Amino acid sequence: MAKKKKRKSKVDCPSDFEIKKVSDGCILINHKMKFLEKSGHTHIYTHDTCESLINMICNHTVPTSHYLRESASRISRDTKYLLMISIKIEKDRQKLKFVNVNNGV
Repeated sequence: MAKKKKRKSKVDCPSDFEIKKVSDGCILINHKMKFLEKSGHTHIYTHDTCESLINMICNHTVPTSHYLRESASRISRDTKYLLMISIKIEKDRQKLKFVNVNNGV
């Protein structure tokens, strides 16, 4: 029998979130936050991505996608998780970009 994964977040739990279907995708809403222009909700294209984003937030997993990182920071209330996201964004900014220079060979 498989054990359930223990949730790391003591602030956000899956029951705090609601997925609403709209014409161009889904809106993911955190009911524990105020519904403002830049916080409390985010727009996601698919229902599966909404569910995986909820799991990432509850398990303190930082998304690899820039858009999902921004979405997670909009709807999470956990300050430790928000700090983890901002550290990852700063690391990506400092990362050197590789450019393959092909001299026509």
